Amino acid sequence: MDGLWHRQKLHVPSVAHYIDMIFKGAKPGDIPIYQMDKHILVINLKAVQTQGIAIPASLVLRADELIE
Repeated sequence: MDGLWHRQKLHVPSVAHYIDMIFKGAKPGDIPIYQMDKHILVINLKAVQTQGIAIPASLVLRADELIE
C-alpha cells in the first residue's frame, strides 16, 4: 500500500546483512538479533485519495506524520 507505511526510526540490519555475516563465517547462533524500539506511522493522504482507499479517522489521528 503506497499511502500508508511505517518508517523505521533506527537503522536495523537487513536480512542481507545477516546472510553476509553467515557467508563470512559467523555462526547463526552467535549473531545478535536487532529489533526496532520505535515505529513511526506515516500516511500519504494524496496517495490514499488517488487510490480511493478509506483510512479511518482514528488511524489518521494516531499518525506521527501526514504527507499532504
